[in-house]
Amino acid sequence: MERLTKAHESRSFPRGKLIYQQDRANPKIFCVTSGLIKVYHTSPRGTRHILYLAGAGDFLGVPQLLGGRFHADYSAEAVTPTLACQIDGETVMKTMESDPQVALNVLRSLAEGLDRAEARFLSQVNLSGPIRLAQLLVQCAELDPAGEIAPLSKEEMGQLTCTTEVLVARWIRLWLRKGFLKTRGTGLLVADSRALLAFVASQR
Repeated sequence: MERLTKAHESRSFPRGKLIYQQDRANPKIFCVTSGLIKVYHTSPRGTRHILYLAGAGDFLGVPQLLGGRFHADYSAEAVTPTLACQIDGETVMKTMESDPQVALNVLRSLAEGLDRAEARFLSQVNLSGPIRLAQLLVQCAELDPAGEIAPLSKEEMGQLTCTTEVLVARWIRLWLRKGFLKTRGTGLLVADSRALLAFVASQR
């Protein structure tokens, strides 16, 4: 615990700040304290594809650390103002080698991440596009006390929900007319999350 305490640092990241970049050295792991982070892959042609969103309690960089890779597999960028605990990877590895309980906790964290990945996959298979989008909007809004949806583009929402940007725009317009969503400046608010989720479930 003393080693880990000395090796960790609390850092704040403003909206749009890269936490680490794909193919660049990243000897750290991060535990998200608050905020929202998008993890994405960039193709050789420069096309970005969001893989998932990370929120409070999620760890970033652990698979890379355990795999002995010295460069990040993906990029991580703050979608909202984010607070995260940064921990030196080498110290974590040495602590895991000497303390089985720490190693077990890291493995549990990985298992939880795999469970979330499996749940995301199953949702793509079993849930309709509108339900996936509604759940994403509610998830983002829950991170803001005022219910504001994180500043994701419609293209990014489409990537996260495996649907098209055109359909995302169409569903959002419909939900605005229904009163489930509201506008605030250039942003969106979830006005009634329960009503929104109930509505999309009834349309199946």
